[in-house]
Amino acid sequence: MRVCLATPPFYSPVPDEPLSLPLGPAYLGAALLAAGVEVRIIDGALETVTRLSANRYLYGLSPDRLAQAILQTQPDLIGLSCPFTTRYSLFRQTVQSLRQVAPKIPIIAGGIHPTLFPQQVLEQDGVDMVVIGEGEKTLAELIRRYGELNRLEAEGLDGVVWLSDDRTTVVPKRNYVQNLDELPLPALELMPVERYLARSGGRWASRRLRSLPLLTSRACPGRCSFCSSRAVQGPIWRAHSAERVLLEIERLVKDYHPALIAFEDDRLTWQRERLMAICKGIVERRPAVRWHTPNGVHVADLDEELLIWMKKSGCASLNLAIESGDDYILHKVIGKKATRRQALDAAAACRRLGIAANGYFVVGMPGETEQSLLNTYDLCMELQLDGLGVFIATPFPGTRLFADCVKKGYIEPNSVFDKIASADDTALLNSALFETPTLKAERLIWWKQKIERDFIRQLYRRKPALKWKRAAANLARKLRVWYD
Repeated sequence: MRVCLATPPFYSPVPDEPLSLPLGPAYLGAALLAAGVEVRIIDGALETVTRLSANRYLYGLSPDRLAQAILQTQPDLIGLSCPFTTRYSLFRQTVQSLRQVAPKIPIIAGGIHPTLFPQQVLEQDGVDMVVIGEGEKTLAELIRRYGELNRLEAEGLDGVVWLSDDRTTVVPKRNYVQNLDELPLPALELMPVERYLARSGGRWASRRLRSLPLLTSRACPGRCSFCSSRAVQGPIWRAHSAERVLLEIERLVKDYHPALIAFEDDRLTWQRERLMAICKGIVERRPAVRWHTPNGVHVADLDEELLIWMKKSGCASLNLAIESGDDYILHKVIGKKATRRQALDAAAACRRLGIAANGYFVVGMPGETEQSLLNTYDLCMELQLDGLGVFIATPFPGTRLFADCVKKGYIEPNSVFDKIASADDTALLNSALFETPTLKAERLIWWKQKIERDFIRQLYRRKPALKWKRAAANLARKLRVWYD
């Protein structure tokens, strides 16, 4: 059996966006290799960057070229991922192209978007089956059965959606891998790692640093209203053991020599003793690497002793997921169990220890007001962060925020879905897709711009050399755009 795992291209407003190695196909590839399956992986976003207009670029192969590349691997079966809703339109076009060139090869869809909308993807997009959530064990079993029966057979499996006699069968995901150490190491050998290293960076990591991702846990115990993590990865946080994480770090350093490891966990800091053991193990074994947390860490999980060991083990920066400076928005609307004091203490401790501290904030949630935004503004200034990300609340399908906005009449589901599916991530997180009785969209944009502008002014006063460094980087980017 030969299987091709593929991901679609994506749109971006800039020509030099960093590109991170996708761990999902690497985990799936490892599970299939362990089951004796011949595997090929094609990242449709990796090959080329095509300028479509002044502020729109296609990252990767066009859907028809991706379909041809997949066909050239001569697969018996295709696994096509749609990792985000913003890639859905290109995912759908890729399926259509595959149906034209390879109408008889089964296509199994997976990823965040098919997990949240399995029936839509199955019934409207022409795939043969959808695997919901984590798919290592399910996909391996489906392929084993296909090799024996020469047909897709999902009876008895969970987290699978398929059509039979024009009837859709949906079996929800119930069984998640509890012991993640049972899974083999991601099959990075199936991927062009050096090409990712050459294009890595972003989320406050320098483009000059060779960076690779690492996932040490799955899911999140939190229930933030704007996040779909629980719907995609399940309700229970699960983690690799500290020893397994250390082995994986050592492999990355030995085989690929990254300068930076990106912990992509949704809640790396949830189990304090495990993280402490990881940090102490890094100090003892001394792999030549530093690390950071692009997805953000929960400020309520941090304390001085833990941060000291994080610094000793090579922590270069932490992205603090603070979300809001207003107690009502943070606790009642978002549903995050953290406090303003914890955010201030975490940022101050990072400064003392020499860890760069960046902050994530979400503005424009239902109930947001001029006063709540002023509270967030004040906190952003008081924290004295090294970097700031202010994102406008996006009602992604599958979140409580989406359901709340629909219930209150703030959005029309189909219209918002179409906007999200056709947008790029950068534009989406900086656009107001809804407004509420307590705040108009134009005021939300004004506040976002004010927070960002005043933060930068404060940052340059504190670190004047940074101003000239960023000016040079911006000039280089403009020259690249002009050259394109």
